[in-house]
Amino acid sequence: AQVLRRDVVYVTVSQHDGGLPAGLLPESILPNVLVLSSGGFGHVALPNMLKELRPLPSAAAEALPPPGPFEVWFAGTLHSFRARWLVAINAALRRQGLAPIRTIRALPSDPAWRQRLQGAALCLTPRGMGRSSFSTFEALQLGCVPIYIYAVGDSPWLPYH
Repeated sequence: AQVLRRDVVYVTVSQHDGGLPAGLLPESILPNVLVLSSGGFGHVALPNMLKELRPLPSAAAEALPPPGPFEVWFAGTLHSFRARWLVAINAALRRQGLAPIRTIRALPSDPAWRQRLQGAALCLTPRGMGRSSFSTFEALQLGCVPIYIYAVGDSPWLPYH
């Protein structure tokens, strides 16, 4: 018996990295389902956010030395493909005589993490396990311009262009 009616449009929200139906069902049996997704697969991209981040007060943000004229920061998990991208990007930057991307290994709950991102002009925010990235929206909330990187063959998964 068919569960979904063909004469009704259904709307659902998904955060799953593989989207809906996450490989369990062929999309052909869900032609009338509109998927809003922060995970990277669906019809409408949503921000992938854990929680709202507010910038630190100016006194706390000024506790660190000022960033260089063109510092780029990465704050996130360096799983396999992100680590490979970082090595390749840093090698290309060095060949051009530019400073490598700086990394911070701290959690968003650590004030040092917010201080660095809040003080940076650019933040590297490569995709996560899905096509999206929590760090893209964390950077935006802290006033850092995100540099979003996605895998070869992927489509950018952002709610803006």
